[in-house]
Amino acid sequence: MKREALFKFIALKGVHSSENIAGITFGSLNHLGVLEKLLAITADNALNNNTLVKHLHRQLLTLFDNEVDFEFGNIQPIMRFQGKHHRIRCIAHVLNLIVG
Repeated sequence: MKREALFKFIALKGVHSSENIAGITFGSLNHLGVLEKLLAITADNALNNNTLVKHLHRQLLTLFDNEVDFEFGNIQPIMRFQGKHHRIRCIAHVLNLIVG
């Protein structure tokens, strides 16, 4: 069974900084109840998307553990999203830059 959902389009007020975008993304994921399900972020090559991923990862670390603690066990759930390692550059945007 295929399931789809439109994430959210929000008019960003103020500066389009990575901190603002990370805050809105975090809030939207939290509202939908899917923070722990985030696996990757796909975006264009804008520099603020690199720092968006960093800020979002930092926010998620307040709620989730980043790795399994085999010695003492984890207090918080483990998150799937691993920051910059799970940032995917949009191939359509990359191809547009190549041929443009």
